[in-house]
Amino acid sequence: MNNSIYEFRAWDKEKKIMRYEQMWWNDSWIEFISERDNPYPVQRFIVMLCTGFKDRNKKKIYENDIVRYSDKYTAVVVWKDTGFGLEFLGEVESPQTWYYLPNSNVLEILGNIYENPELIVVLSDDA
Repeated sequence: MNNSIYEFRAWDKEKKIMRYEQMWWNDSWIEFISERDNPYPVQRFIVMLCTGFKDRNKKKIYENDIVRYSDKYTAVVVWKDTGFGLEFLGEVESPQTWYYLPNSNVLEILGNIYENPELIVVLSDDA
């Protein structure tokens, strides 16, 4: 991950859309480059950090993405303490979290927990 440039996306809880653009925020408000001078209450959004990695299809991987690992397991990308990891869904015998991301060439993004919440239920029930 390139530590000098961070990329974020934001889930708009009200409009139910993901915003991929430059943004600024603090404890009170969030503002997007496409709507300068039009701040929103920060509580309306969930801001997620890009991992700095791309999946095997060259798509950027973000926090809260749902990924397929090695064509066998499904997991959610999570931030734990000081880094990104995978929290596995139903295919494993007991819930597991890896506290690092494996080689991203073995990951494929299926969606994310906000735009595709049905994937969590469906994939968790597959076990």
